[in-house]
Amino acid sequence: MYLIEQERLGDILAAQILSLLPDPQTWRLTITGDMVRAVNEIEARDHENTYTTDRGAGHVGARTIMHEDGTADIVISDFAFFASSQDMDAPQLIKYARAAAAHIALHEAGHAVLHNRGEGSDDYQDLPQLPHTPHAWRKHLAAHMEDHRIEQLAKRRAPSPLSQVDHFQDALAHFRRELNESRSSWKTDIQTACFRALDAANSLIRVMFYLSAELGIENGKAVRPEVLPDGWEEYIDANWSDWGLELHRLKPADEPMEPDELADVLSNLCILADAWLRANGVDFRITDQGQYIYWTKDQY
Repeated sequence: MYLIEQERLGDILAAQILSLLPDPQTWRLTITGDMVRAVNEIEARDHENTYTTDRGAGHVGARTIMHEDGTADIVISDFAFFASSQDMDAPQLIKYARAAAAHIALHEAGHAVLHNRGEGSDDYQDLPQLPHTPHAWRKHLAAHMEDHRIEQLAKRRAPSPLSQVDHFQDALAHFRRELNESRSSWKTDIQTACFRALDAANSLIRVMFYLSAELGIENGKAVRPEVLPDGWEEYIDANWSDWGLELHRLKPADEPMEPDELADVLSNLCILADAWLRANGVDFRITDQGQYIYWTKDQY
């Protein structure tokens, strides 16, 4: 409340949303200390389908909920305004909160803008014509593409105070841990083991897309972190340029794209994801006869 009342946090949030959604009658903003409860109430979810903020190596700090009448509910968790580091004095905490507020508000408004233009992930996720296995990636990667476009815009107008480079080490560690756990447990519960491996891969790819938007492209190559996280050379480096160059065919969220453009990028990313996972020791395939998964490494 101090930040909202004394440090004009509310003004910062509203200004960023209004910059993309200038009609205040088309959106509602909720700041909450209970993200799960707020989303469950707005979406009228039942107890068997409750919302979760867990995203593998991280947690969701905000959500944009679109309604059939074209309006949007933007829900932001109060924890999103606070840095994980405890080594900050009060002025530093306030500076961080203001920057975080500007970034997250712009990001969430970006989802509404793309949806209103017919460029949300739901609008193009089923357009690619692909073989069974890469086709299975389409919905996940379409959502991450949407985030990438918004982050390209946010990098220019309201960059995040939290660097994805700092978060990437945790994402890689989570990926490695989940692959080891799933490999060791597949004999007792193959379905759970399969889900854990694929979910970990999807979680890492999500962070990769955010990192790509942050680092960008220079001299026709995807920029790598200055200090490579542990596991980068093992799991990321061989395909990083391919990921980055394909992702930067996407335009920032304030620049329109045609459905066939989005579908073409999505198709290529699905093929990349399929090959990347197999190269990293998880052979997952879907055939006309069903699906199978095989862990090709003894240790990850």
